[in-house]
Amino acid sequence: MLHLPTHIPIDAAWLPLAMRDEAVGRRYRVRFSAPEKKSLIKKAYVRPSEWSERHIHLPSDAPIPGRWRNINMPHVAGILDASFHPSVREIMCCWVPQSAKTAMALCAIGYAEDRYPGNFLCIYPDIKTSKETITDRLVPMFKESPRLRTYLTGYEDDVSSARIKLTHRKIYVGWASSIASMAAKSLPYAILDEECKYEWSNKETTPPNLVRKRLRRFLHMSKLWRLTSPAMESDLFWSDFCDECDAIYDYFVCCPECGAFQVMEFGDKKSVHGIKWEGGKQVDPKVIEKNHELSWYVCARCHAHWDDALRDRAARAGQWRERESGMAIEAHLKHFNPRVIGSQMPAWPVVGVPLAQSVAQFIRGQRNLDELKDFQNGFAARPWKPPQRERKVAEILSLSDERPEGKVPGGGRVAALTFGVDTQGDDATGDLWYVIRAWGWGIDPDSWLIRSGKVTSMSALFAVLWQSEYRDAEGNIYPVRFGVQDAMGHRTDEVYNFAVLNRGFIMPSQGKDELAQLYAFSDLEFFPGSKKAIPGGLKMARINTTYFKNRLARKLGVKPGDPGAMYFHADYPESYAAHLTVEEVDDKGHWKNPKDRENHLWDCEVLATVAYEILGVKYWPAPQAVTQTSNEEPQQIIAAQSSYLTGGRR
Repeated sequence: MLHLPTHIPIDAAWLPLAMRDEAVGRRYRVRFSAPEKKSLIKKAYVRPSEWSERHIHLPSDAPIPGRWRNINMPHVAGILDASFHPSVREIMCCWVPQSAKTAMALCAIGYAEDRYPGNFLCIYPDIKTSKETITDRLVPMFKESPRLRTYLTGYEDDVSSARIKLTHRKIYVGWASSIASMAAKSLPYAILDEECKYEWSNKETTPPNLVRKRLRRFLHMSKLWRLTSPAMESDLFWSDFCDECDAIYDYFVCCPECGAFQVMEFGDKKSVHGIKWEGGKQVDPKVIEKNHELSWYVCARCHAHWDDALRDRAARAGQWRERESGMAIEAHLKHFNPRVIGSQMPAWPVVGVPLAQSVAQFIRGQRNLDELKDFQNGFAARPWKPPQRERKVAEILSLSDERPEGKVPGGGRVAALTFGVDTQGDDATGDLWYVIRAWGWGIDPDSWLIRSGKVTSMSALFAVLWQSEYRDAEGNIYPVRFGVQDAMGHRTDEVYNFAVLNRGFIMPSQGKDELAQLYAFSDLEFFPGSKKAIPGGLKMARINTTYFKNRLARKLGVKPGDPGAMYFHADYPESYAAHLTVEEVDDKGHWKNPKDRENHLWDCEVLATVAYEILGVKYWPAPQAVTQTSNEEPQQIIAAQSSYLTGGRR
């Protein structure tokens, strides 16, 4: 084709002042360089999924190395194409692990840099993951693709662990805990990978909000991908997924037998369709994993049985459809032009993932809550919400025996008495709630509530703990050996003083929702907020309250008469039993008091249990029974009040 010179009239106003007068009325011949011509050529539209098959190469350590093929992960193509629809600005993907979320993000990066160039920001959960991704995934993708390789500068300094400098744009990499890595850059594209695993500082707003500020100047073309496997129902991602998406798409597979499109469901006993297997919930999950033919999928329309191969065929012929209308994704995008789109992908429609894996994990989940959580997150693509069992006052009172308050069970069943104190308010208006509990012998003993209530002063508490006698029916006296007192609040100085005066018999404490150990000790040298030294120093127990409250909740569910049961005395009032029913587990597995009702005796029971653990009572050898002759008089037994920490006598 012959290209003749073209005369283009130009307004001289855009020229520098010194050239305007001279340029008016004159003609200039301009030649464009090869790169300029290349950039000026209007490229024909190519779908991102088609472009990826031509130009994306997966590294040798990928599950399927070599050139990207949509047939290997057919569900990726529809969402990848939808990402670059003109109206779409945010793409939220709630997909199970190993479902090609990160691979789709890499395809998006390559396509954007080739077709619609712009700087990219990729955020990962931690610095280690960000460095590994740029070294093991991003750089090899550019080097192994003939098309993308042309955008590399060839200079080693242009590729680092935090940035790739291309000939025309830059790709930045950051991590969630680094505010700086998400700030001070203006760009059109951003990816938040595995968002539910993020831990960020509370100094500023959330990572999505921080990144959105970086996109402000590119509202006409900006794209934000939020990709993750689900975790907890309370997570920000899930909240936004449910509330902010203009459209949510599900993947419909096509039955190889009847051609019916359907969303694959795990199903249950009552449903005819869904995933089925031999042996029910009692089968060994290892047997299911070893023998894939023991599990199959039943079509919702023709009830045909799909093995893994037929499931793969059904998935490769599938398509994304909008959840409410059932419209195909392309038609829905064209008609409604959504701004924020979401998609959810469980494990059973993913090509190459055996149905047996989902079945085996479901069976494990029926026996263990942690395994059930993994099934929800890692196979069903649903967030986890801890199950709640409401404790009722009547259930607590049903654990009462016939003992009056203050009476210790006899017959040599009791090894030790411990206590817990919950400190409330200040020294003028606050109460000191307490629990004294008796513990049996052995690793998982029965326990009995001896006394509980509240006092208003430390002297009154001293009288309850160590100036009162607690006897069994035979008259044997049982001392209160050791206890733990809550020290956090407005009475910390008073608690520390009380612990110093009764050193070895009581320890201040601080509760922690998360702690690596069941409990740990900290050395205290000064009173809080001052330079006043604590005489002789003091140890404070830091307590894993999540563990001990879980344990207490389980114990309250043990029926009377079964090993390890908790008992309350006959005089235990309903108002006190109510303290043990108000806390519940939140979505993060932590115990909370949502209605802010009285729960002091619940905390006291936890602290008394901690004291039992610190004493190590479960490891004490049980005394052997003493055979008594008829001529011998029974002797009154008084247990020594030995100090746990000092070994002295009280």
